[in-house]
Amino acid sequence: MRADARTLNALFKAVARQVTPAVVYIQVEARDDGRERWFHNFEQPFGDRGIRQSVGSGVIISAQGYVVTNNHVVDGAERITVTLSDKRQYDATVVGVDPNTDLAVLRIEPEAPDALPVIALGNSDDVEVGEWVLAVG
Repeated sequence: MRADARTLNALFKAVARQVTPAVVYIQVEARDDGRERWFHNFEQPFGDRGIRQSVGSGVIISAQGYVVTNNHVVDGAERITVTLSDKRQYDATVVGVDPNTDLAVLRIEPEAPDALPVIALGNSDDVEVGEWVLAVG
């Protein structure tokens, strides 16, 4: 059993090394309209609430610069910055969102067609309940 656990551990580490370059850090700036802080109205009863900053993660799913993340990460965003594991940064635009599934697709503009690391999407028909998965990001 120990050898099997070591083999599985080595496999998980290899997969993580392979996909980690396509995992991105997402920084978001949004206008703070006070909806989330309704009970703090006494702090600034008049005027602008300022800028709210939040962060999240995502994955690059195409060489054309499409990034999948969560809708709640980019909801209301005025500015989105995507940082790759090698520290390259890109401005991003929202391509589409689905609040019901909490998914969002962003787009960054790569400097060259093959400049981005990409994670290949799988097919949910190929997995079963109870199978092992690896979450990165």
